[in-house]
Amino acid sequence: MFLFARLSARGPEVLTTLLIFSLSSGVLGGILFYMDSTAPTVLNDMTADVPIDMEVSFNYPFYAQNTTSMEDIIDIVESQENVVTTESLTFVNIYDWYVEDYRYSRKGFLGINKAAFESFPETIELDSGSFSYDNDSCLVEKSLFLTEGLEIGSNYTLSITVEEYINETWSEVPIERNFTVVGTFISNIYMFEPFWNEPEITYLQVITTAETLESMFGFLPHDEWYGIQNRIWVKFDRAGIVQNDAQTMIETLDNVKKQIEQETLPYGVIGYDSFKLQEAVYEFAIWSLSVRSVAIAFSIPSIIMGIMLIQYNSKLLSDEQRRDVGTIKTRGSSGIQAFSWVLSSAITTGIIGSIGAVLTGVLGAVVSGSVRELLVFSLDQLSGFTLLLQPTAIIIVFSFSFIVGLIVALPAAVKALLMTPTEAHSVLEGEILTESEKMGSPAIDMVVLGIFGYLLLLLMFMLSFGGLAAMASSFFAVTIIPVMAIFLYSFTRLLSRGTASIKSRVLSRIRRPSLVVGTRLISRTARLFKKSEALGTMFIAMVFT
Repeated sequence: MFLFARLSARGPEVLTTLLIFSLSSGVLGGILFYMDSTAPTVLNDMTADVPIDMEVSFNYPFYAQNTTSMEDIIDIVESQENVVTTESLTFVNIYDWYVEDYRYSRKGFLGINKAAFESFPETIELDSGSFSYDNDSCLVEKSLFLTEGLEIGSNYTLSITVEEYINETWSEVPIERNFTVVGTFISNIYMFEPFWNEPEITYLQVITTAETLESMFGFLPHDEWYGIQNRIWVKFDRAGIVQNDAQTMIETLDNVKKQIEQETLPYGVIGYDSFKLQEAVYEFAIWSLSVRSVAIAFSIPSIIMGIMLIQYNSKLLSDEQRRDVGTIKTRGSSGIQAFSWVLSSAITTGIIGSIGAVLTGVLGAVVSGSVRELLVFSLDQLSGFTLLLQPTAIIIVFSFSFIVGLIVALPAAVKALLMTPTEAHSVLEGEILTESEKMGSPAIDMVVLGIFGYLLLLLMFMLSFGGLAAMASSFFAVTIIPVMAIFLYSFTRLLSRGTASIKSRVLSRIRRPSLVVGTRLISRTARLFKKSEALGTMFIAMVFT
């Protein structure tokens, strides 16, 4: 009923309400949008130590057939979403129990095309020499190179005894091969922990051609732990993946993994620790959820301030609203019409204000992106900052602001629905009297403060010392925000209880004749409106929190 006419007639009040709606969720929006915008940078840092995104191995049936080739499997892998390139290789993994140094008991030999290191530069660091190896030459791992006292261009004799399983018995087979050393390397792949709680080291010792390894170890079983295997390195388009939110990234990579295993069944397999990119994204998702929860939890004072502002603004307009409802009720409007009268205005203001909350959040994220250090802003920082707005974050900010405003407006709408004609006439005749406000027992605040303070300490200790797994991070995110909100509200409410008494006593001590009348009036008013005085103090406390 004349919605826009009613809103335009109260222009200043409506504008104030819109600003309050925007500010109520502006901090929340700024945090969510800024976290989403910095996510690609953080994820890039977390995946910087992932040299191989995925490694595909083969089951025994693959080596017992001749209908599906390695090229067929590679074509299937390369056809998957976000896959950039692949490289085929041969890998030998054996154990030599006769060595004196246990660190060298596990041995790995890699047979791969030297051009593969252009596609996967993080896997191997060339320490000296060059990648110009062939069937009769090799690269030697740096520590082994120094231990053996080798030189570039010198001869290296690979001598090892392996075990072959024939006729249900294991027999030892000596293997010896001479190579020319063309370079040394530092490996970032095929790592293991030789002793408990010690740094990982690589068990990759020699890099040569796949043909050479096939000729030397081709009789070994095609086993991951002891034998020779064909494998495929897979590289993904990380830039395309990180444009999504953490949950979407996990689902995308998980779908790719399932698709590869399904289409290559029963030959292809991706080991539990062979999809390092997915593990890094999984850790990023846990980090993102935890940090976002902590950030939102510590921004709760601003959120509570916004809710208090909306409630206070609604209270200021309540008298005028009651008179409007009383007027239309006395003129024959039904309860539903009065309900719609109040709620339509609140919904319209809430929608526009929620849009303002999203825009305020965007502005807050941009300002956060320009921060160089504490309270120091620089527009140059924005050159490397890309604002990334996820639909989920926008919906959360919009919904939060709108729902808060709707909850605050709903009691007034319900009162309008239930208002009787007698009450409507009383409103118009000014018979609504102000009653004294009460705060209730402080024991309740103390009990709530103690319980939620203890829970908050447990949650922070969990985050600081225990770390968070997937389920724990979800529980942490769902728990810490309401716990922090209730703790802060109870704490500030408890400390604000004495505001009215302190204010009244201070004002009552003023004896100056020119001020005594006003101070006594304010002193008595403060005692009457204890709850309002406490809320005012709580609001100021939230400002400085």
